[in-house]
Formats: sequence, structure tokens, C-alpha cells
Amino acid sequence: MLRPSYLVIGLILSIMSAQFLLVLMLGAAIAPDYSIHDNAISDLGVIAQTTLLFNTSLFLFGLFIIIAAYFYHPLHKKRSITLLFIIAGIGGIGVAFFPLNNPVIHSIFALIAFLFTNLLPIGISVLLPKPLNVLSIVIGTLGLVFLLLHFLSGIGVLNVYGVIGHGGSERMIVYPVLLWFIAFGGYLMASSEKKMVTSS
Repeated sequence: MLRPSYLVIGLILSIMSAQFLLVLMLGAAIAPDYSIHDNAISDLGVIAQTTLLFNTSLFLFGLFIIIAAYFYHPLHKKRSITLLFIIAGIGGIGVAFFPLNNPVIHSIFALIAFLFTNLLPIGISVLLPKPLNVLSIVIGTLGLVFLLLHFLSGIGVLNVYGVIGHGGSERMIVYPVLLWFIAFGGYLMASSEKKMVTSS
């Protein structure tokens, strides 16, 4: 029996991730004197030329994650996974509403977003076949390792920014999981098509 929710969830996750990834690249190109090496991603949220573009895109990213959680929960029925989705979405929305000119609140929501978007692939790995489950764990772990290194470098305990700089380090927390969302969305859409073929 076809379950359209797989198709809907796959579309939501793929579109939400692709639009945010494109906005990150466009924003870096639009913002004057912006450096992917040196600047934080969130700088795009306070630069006049990119404020509206970035914060709107990030808000939609967080909102789409929560919408995806709503559609996906009846299919897996695991509250822990749904909670990961919702908290990750809240983190993204919070960063959009509280940009860098609200540094304390912004940092809290940014940490929530970074942490839970990378915990999500690890949590979902239990629902996935090989090798996608292994890839999900690798992607989530990679993001968490860079999050820890980025945090320790930011507070001066370590300095591991190296040749990729502050901006590159932060993007290693974000870019791999954005690509994972696109891949996972594609997997769900393909799963929906297989069910349609099976049921016909």
C-alpha cells in the first residue's frame, strides 16, 4: 500500500536542505568582504545585504524540520527520533529569530541547532538499511567532532582551525549534514516509489 507521507517527507527534507545550502553560497557571494575562511555562517544574518535572505532561509529550514517530524512520526513511532527533529528545528528557528546581535541567546540556539541536526542522522540510522545507516553515523559523528573542536577553539582551549579557518571549521559542522538531509530525502522518495510499484 502506498504511503504518500514518504514522498512528502522526502520532498520536504530535500528542498529545505537544498534551499539553505544554496542561500549559504549565495549569501557568501553577496555579502561585501565576506570570507568563507574567516567569517561565521551567522555573520550572514547581520550583514545588511544578506540579513533577510539568510534569516528567512534558516527559519524555513527549522520549520520544515518540524513539519517533517509531524509527517514522519506515524511511520516510525519512535518518540526519541521525533524529539531530535523537533529540537533541531527549534534550534534553527531560534538562530533565525535571534541573530548575532543577540549573542548569548544566539549562541544557545546555535549550539542546539548544531548539536541536534548532527545527532539526527545517528538517531535515524536505526531505521535505515546498510550502507546508508553506516553513512548516517559517519556524517553525524563528523559533525559532532567538528562541533567539539570548533567550541574548544572558540574558547581558546585549542586552536585547530588551521588552513580552513573559523568559517571552514563551522561549515564542516553544517555542510555534511545538509548533504545528508538531501540524500535521506532522496532515499525516502525512492522508498515511496518502490511501495507504489509493489502495490500496483
